[in-house]
Amino acid sequence: MAKAKAPSVLFKQETRQLNCPSCAAPLPKTYADSRLVACANCRSVLLLGTKGADLLGQQAQLADYPSLFEPGRQYRYRNLLLMPTGMLRYSYGRGSWDEWWCETDIDTGVWISVDEGDFVMERPQPKLSLPALAQIRQQKTLELFNTRWIATEFGRAEYQGMAGAVPQLAKPNRSFDYVHLSAPGRQLITLEYDDPGAAPEVYLGEWMDPFEIEAL
Repeated sequence: MAKAKAPSVLFKQETRQLNCPSCAAPLPKTYADSRLVACANCRSVLLLGTKGADLLGQQAQLADYPSLFEPGRQYRYRNLLLMPTGMLRYSYGRGSWDEWWCETDIDTGVWISVDEGDFVMERPQPKLSLPALAQIRQQKTLELFNTRWIATEFGRAEYQGMAGAVPQLAKPNRSFDYVHLSAPGRQLITLEYDDPGAAPEVYLGEWMDPFEIEAL
C-alpha cells in the first residue's frame, strides 16, 4: 500500500490568537483573507480588522447537520489541496445549502456548495456587464466565456448564518435571486442578483464528485 501523503503547511494562518469581545472565548482560526468570524460559544459574528475583531451582532443557533468538511482539516480533490475555514448557510424553497470557503494551494480560494449529496466548486469572477434577471428568465441562455450556457434553475435564497471564518461580508437578512446555468461537461455558472435590475455576482465552477474528496 502506498504511504499516505502528509498534509502540507501552505495556508496563511494568522499568528495572533483572537478572543471574542463578547464572551472572551477563543475564536476559530483566521487566515489572511478572513473578514468575518463567528464565535462558536456565544454565536457572536465579528468583523476582522487590523486591531482585532469588532462585534457586529449575534446570530441564531444553526442546526448541526452532518458534513464531509471539518474546518481546519486539509483535503485533496484531484490535484488541488483544500482547507475549509468557514461556512455560510442559505435557505431556499426545498431546504438549505452550505457554502464552504476553502483555502487552496493555488493563489485563490474557492467556494464549495453542498446541497445534500451535490457538490459544486466555484470561484468568484470580476464584475461583468450581464443582462438583468428578467432577460435571463426570458432567454434562458447566456453567452459568456466563449460558451453558451443554459439556465437550469431559478430560485430565491435567504442567508441563515455562518460558522468559522470567511472572506465575504454576509449581511443579516440578506435575500437574493439566483440562477444556475450549465454547459457541456461538468461546467456551471451561478448568478446572484441582490437587485434584479443590476449586474449579478458571478461564480464559475464545476460539479464535483464527492468520492474524489480525500481527507488528509
